Amino acid sequence: MIGLDAAGRYGSRSYWVQTMFSNNLGAHVIGSTLSTGSSLKEDVTATTSGGVTTYSVKIVNPYAIVPQASSVTVANGQRFAFPATSVTVLQITAK
Repeated sequence: MIGLDAAGRYGSRSYWVQTMFSNNLGAHVIGSTLSTGSSLKEDVTATTSGGVTTYSVKIVNPYAIVPQASSVTVANGQRFAFPATSVTVLQITAK
C-alpha cells in the first residue's frame, strides 16, 4: 500500500482510502441507505460527547471502469456532487 521508488515514497489509492476512513471513525455505526439507483457506497458513524453528536459520513464513488459522476441531495435540500472514483468525508455536528 506504500510504494517506494528512486524519487521517494508514496501511498496507493487504497492506502489513502483506508487512512481517510480510520481518521474519521465514530463510536457507533448508523444504518443508512442512499436513494435507489445510486452507485455511491456510504458508511455513517456517530460519536456523542457533551451533548453534541458528530456524524462522520464517508461516501465512495467506486466507478473505475466507466467513470461516472454522482450526486446526493440531503434532507435540507443541499446537494453534494461526487466526482468519479472519489472518496468524500462529511463531518456533520448536531446538538
